[in-house]
Amino acid sequence: MGNYPYTTLTPQLGIIRNYNQEIVLADIPGLINDAHKGVGIGTRFLGHIERCKILLHLIDAKSPNPLKNYKNIIKEITKYGKGLEKKKQVLIISKADLVSNEELKVIVKNIEEYSKSSVLVSSSINKIGLNELIDVLFTKLEKLDNEKNNKETKEKKWSP
Repeated sequence: MGNYPYTTLTPQLGIIRNYNQEIVLADIPGLINDAHKGVGIGTRFLGHIERCKILLHLIDAKSPNPLKNYKNIIKEITKYGKGLEKKKQVLIISKADLVSNEELKVIVKNIEEYSKSSVLVSSSINKIGLNELIDVLFTKLEKLDNEKNNKETKEKKWSP
């Protein structure tokens, strides 16, 4: 590992099991500016997330400007289109252990104000916020599945 920002280079799949449920997570490489135009391999990776039900944004607390990074990702998925901007999102500040509480509060406040969503906080190395994240993901997915089932039930026409 170098002392510079890095990202996943190829999509990776993982599974979280929770009692009788499971979630498949897709770790997608970070997006660069103009990824929606195909810069780098952006559209290939954006295409992977079209099948995802929820977008989980890991926002690095140690980044020089976490809010700007989040805005750039939102800009790219919005410009790419194909419904990505309408997907449910979960926002989590990672590496929270590497900044002061004051810095963390500012980061969370700025992103919550911009996104109009609540923001989770985590530290993987200290195992902080990970169980809460898992609970949020399972809850949101269950809600999405219930909404889909209700919609399909309402749309289903009765026929003899």
